[in-house]
Amino acid sequence: MPESVYFDFDLLIERRSTGYRATVLDSPAGEANVDFNSPFTDSELEIFLLRLGGRRILRGSRSRELELAKDFGTRLFDAVFQGEVRGCFRSSLDQIERQRAALRLRLRFADAPELADLPWEYLYYPSRKRFLAISSESPIVRYLDLPEPITPLRVIPPLRILTMISSPIGYPELDVEREFTKLHEAVTELETRSLVVLERLDQPTLSGLQRKLRRGDYHIFHFIGHGAFNPQSDEGVLVLENDQRQPRLVTGGFLGAVLHNKRSLRLAVLNSCEGARGSRSDPYAGTAQNLVQQGIPAVIAMQFEISDHAAIIFAHEFYSALADGFPVDAALTEARLAIFSEGNETEWGTPVLYLRSPDGRIFQVEEIPEAERKRAQRDALVAEADAALAAEEFDVSEEKFTQVLSIDPSDSTARSRLEAVRLQKQVAILYAEGCQHHEEGRLSEARECFLKTQALVGEYKDVGARLTEIAAAQESVVTKTLVSIPAEESTKKPPSFAKWLFEIPSQWRRHPVAVSFAALAVIILVAIVWVPELVVSKSRSSQPSAVESPNAANGTWSPHVESPNAANGTWSPHVESPNAANGTWSSPVESPNARAGSWGDSDLDQLLAQKGPVGSKTKLQLSADQLFEYDSAALKSSRELQKLSTLVKRNPKAAFLVEGYTDSFGTAEYNLDLSERRAESVKRYLVETTGISSSSAQIQTRGYGATKFRASPNGSIEEQSPNRRVEIVVYPPPRSGP
Repeated sequence: MPESVYFDFDLLIERRSTGYRATVLDSPAGEANVDFNSPFTDSELEIFLLRLGGRRILRGSRSRELELAKDFGTRLFDAVFQGEVRGCFRSSLDQIERQRAALRLRLRFADAPELADLPWEYLYYPSRKRFLAISSESPIVRYLDLPEPITPLRVIPPLRILTMISSPIGYPELDVEREFTKLHEAVTELETRSLVVLERLDQPTLSGLQRKLRRGDYHIFHFIGHGAFNPQSDEGVLVLENDQRQPRLVTGGFLGAVLHNKRSLRLAVLNSCEGARGSRSDPYAGTAQNLVQQGIPAVIAMQFEISDHAAIIFAHEFYSALADGFPVDAALTEARLAIFSEGNETEWGTPVLYLRSPDGRIFQVEEIPEAERKRAQRDALVAEADAALAAEEFDVSEEKFTQVLSIDPSDSTARSRLEAVRLQKQVAILYAEGCQHHEEGRLSEARECFLKTQALVGEYKDVGARLTEIAAAQESVVTKTLVSIPAEESTKKPPSFAKWLFEIPSQWRRHPVAVSFAALAVIILVAIVWVPELVVSKSRSSQPSAVESPNAANGTWSPHVESPNAANGTWSPHVESPNAANGTWSSPVESPNARAGSWGDSDLDQLLAQKGPVGSKTKLQLSADQLFEYDSAALKSSRELQKLSTLVKRNPKAAFLVEGYTDSFGTAEYNLDLSERRAESVKRYLVETTGISSSSAQIQTRGYGATKFRASPNGSIEEQSPNRRVEIVVYPPPRSGP
């Protein structure tokens, strides 16, 4: 923290009956006063402001703009600092130099607001050939002496800066993202050192600002946008937005009422055109002055439009010096000097500091151990994240937890909280989309969104009631469609078969050739459909129960078998029938009885390590969480899939059944569909990587949805991870021989 000592040179400018008087109220060399007249005509002043406030063109150390600033500053200095006042000022400088201190020039304009409109920051001391404002020994502030005392705010780094960027419709459009990006770039190095945290207000409205301030502590308010001075009402205004992005003109008094309620907020920076412009009749009418009157200890406003390059240098150097513990006026002097050192000869005078703190200290930045500082920063961010989550501001909460992880990437609690926030955000988006579809009558789309919501978190808000309402509405549509059939059509009865046969002779007598051909066609059709079915039926009667495995005789697939019968080793469907002992219903069978030649889960690596083809029926289990994103059927890149593809290639005569399973979240219908789509995704992958025809019966699929759980169906999403799986049943080729 800097150790410089500052003495005050208080200069009061007041109007006299003819001209003005400058009075030194306090200084190291005592008091003094002098009468003077304005050194500029109205036309000279207007020309100067237009030339200095226009587009800056850098032309080297002797540019016209620099000479213009020197000429203006010299004339202003000579007019005010003459006679006793000049002697007092020179003596004060000599004294502070001997004491290795600094002299703060505090300008007061209680009785001459028209002079407050002049750019005093360009005061030039010709004897020492320097601008006072860019010397660390003589900072310049506009001082407003108000009765309420100001004490420095104790701050544990980082300083928290809230940025509002306003670009309403009807005003010259600002590149909002670019404006924030360049400001962020200016403080990136400070954020890396955890000295500053920069946040952006998503809604540049007065109500949005109020909500943001209510949910977190901020030290600095940084505004970027349009500002103006209304000469009719003698008020300075900032142009904010309303909820429809229409302009809302907000006076400094109105804005100050919102900012004043936040005790931690000690500084406002207004990067707006004419943000520092004042009235010639009221010293507090300008936006900046009004904010100070409302209780903000310090306000910095731009009296001219500032270039991007100068704005970036200003933000970096000013906030860096402030975080290092400099008084606000000394920090601003550091920023001015940095702008000037970059070859920008006049824009250093653009920022104007309005101050009501006697010594310029608005923050007392504490020096604490790094670990303690990070812990305090983490706790503050977590509190803000929780507040944002409670308000369902998921983006803000996600940003806060991300900042926590940037402080400590190993913070497992913050990481799990971040994942939970992202899940809730996804659910909220699905729910909002579903509600919109529902309200606009797109029932199928609404139903899909609500089913996905249930799949993620189960019951959520009124999703269950909405699904019931949608089902009733869809059923009503079907009913209305049936009712709308004309009565004469709905009461018609199809002719009986007997009546049709009875009418054949009469029809044959009328149209003998046509009826004969029709009868022949019917006979041929019956022969094609019925005769092969009889053959197949006879063949089936001589086979064991239908299986979903290769036929022992010809290697073909037969339907509907999942596990071997415990008694005879044949394959029969999964049992979901009463238990013989107690009449209760048993869960679907997952493995055969051990007495019948048991089989179970195998390790994929073990199978690949075996030589030759698979010799017996085997089941493999792959975690769905490794293959798919949650609630998705799109495959991720997986080493396990590559191994499975290798196994299929090594066993060209074996058959594979891909089974999909889900957890218990969501409806049975939705989970069944999801499991089927996942099984099909695995099959498509195997077809593409092995060269098997997609129409081949070697790879079959089946979805079981939320059944045959491997973990409790009442567990959380993480605990039910074993239930989300894909199982591969491998059937070896039929053995040759008797």
